[in-house]
Amino acid sequence: MDAPKHLVSGWDDIALPALLRDYQALRKAGREPYLTIGPWQHWDAELSMAALRESLAWLRAHLLKDESGLRAAPVRIYVKGAEEWRDLPAYPPAEARPQRLYLHPNGGLGGNPPPTATASTPPIPPPL
Repeated sequence: MDAPKHLVSGWDDIALPALLRDYQALRKAGREPYLTIGPWQHWDAELSMAALRESLAWLRAHLLKDESGLRAAPVRIYVKGAEEWRDLPAYPPAEARPQRLYLHPNGGLGGNPPPTATASTPPIPPPL
C-alpha cells in the first residue's frame, strides 16, 4: 500500500529521532513524505494545533484533490536561533555537513577541544 504520509514533530519532541528514522526509511523506499518540524515539545499545545492545521490541509489535498492549502516544498522546518521557518525539498538539507562541537568554559561551543586545565583551576583536595 502506498498511502501519502505527513510526519509532524518538534525539535524538542522525545519522538523526533524515531520520526526522522521513519522519514529516511520512506525516502529510501522511493516515497515522498511531507515533514514538518517546529519549535515544540512532545504534547505541546502548539504542536497539537500545528499538526491539526497541517493535517486538515493534507487530508483536503489527498481526499478532495484540493491542493490549495499545501505548501510547495515537502519539508518545513523551524530554525531555532534564526527564529524562522524554511521550506526544503528534503531533510537534511543537501548542504548540511556534520560538525563536532566541544563545550568550552562558560558555556561556549567551539570547533576545537577546550583548553586544558590552567593554573587558575582550583586544585583537587587530597583525600581525607
